[in-house]
Amino acid sequence: MDHMSFYEKPPINSSYLIIAFCGWPDAAESATGAVKYLIDTLSAKKCGEIDPEEFYDFMQTRPQVNFTDGSRQILWTANELFYVAPLKESSGLLLLTGIEPSLRWKTFARTIVNIAIGNGIENVLALGSLLDAVPHSRPVRLTGSATVNEVELSLKDVGVNQSNYQGPTSIGSAIMEACKANSIAYSSIWGHVPHYLQITPNYKVTYALLETITRLIDLPLTIEKFRTLVQSFDTRVEKAISSDKRIKEYVSKLEDQYDSKQPDSIPVRDSEDIVRDLEKFLNEQPGKD
Repeated sequence: MDHMSFYEKPPINSSYLIIAFCGWPDAAESATGAVKYLIDTLSAKKCGEIDPEEFYDFMQTRPQVNFTDGSRQILWTANELFYVAPLKESSGLLLLTGIEPSLRWKTFARTIVNIAIGNGIENVLALGSLLDAVPHSRPVRLTGSATVNEVELSLKDVGVNQSNYQGPTSIGSAIMEACKANSIAYSSIWGHVPHYLQITPNYKVTYALLETITRLIDLPLTIEKFRTLVQSFDTRVEKAISSDKRIKEYVSKLEDQYDSKQPDSIPVRDSEDIVRDLEKFLNEQPGKD
């Protein structure tokens, strides 16, 4: 398979391939955090990776070097593939995560499609997260899209609103086109991260993505661990906001906008000073990890 190296072929076909990429489509590491949790919790086994040579400018995305047992080893930028099998009597699950490629998106997208075709994948599900003018004190806004009407209805049923976004896009759009050309269902779910909380990770958005995935594809997954993390996260944020009148007023405006379900009307750039003050406060708190 072009650009794909398998250590071990997944033993059975899978119904879903879930993907998430670090970088632009991964605000506060919310999307990759969800996939990594799936990998750990479902005991997924690494079965291959995409050769990075064709897809990265290594001066921009530099490999790392490790010094182990008296020798140096280069750790190349990788998109790693994992499998979980079986989830049900006759199907497994594939998970792919890495860094969004900087070069040859069409070729990379064809590589994803080849993985799907070679493993009987019926649905490719892309996770993403983006910064938005939304309040932390309300349920996480989720938007997405699907190339198949049935899947689009399923997304709506689990609380994912239809995305009407236009503008610069991610590798997901290239993968979507490649999937459509090969009659593979493609869908995406994006979690909206409050732009004034640019601290990593954002457990609340990751939790919302995990909860939605579990409902969408009926995963045998326990996400109770994240409830504690979300509660701790919310406590820190509330403490920060209660100490600054400007921040409280700004968040109150976002809450009114969210509750009225109006399109975003508060310019993100107008709150840069507030964002800096809040980030500084949160990063100075003990136990912030």
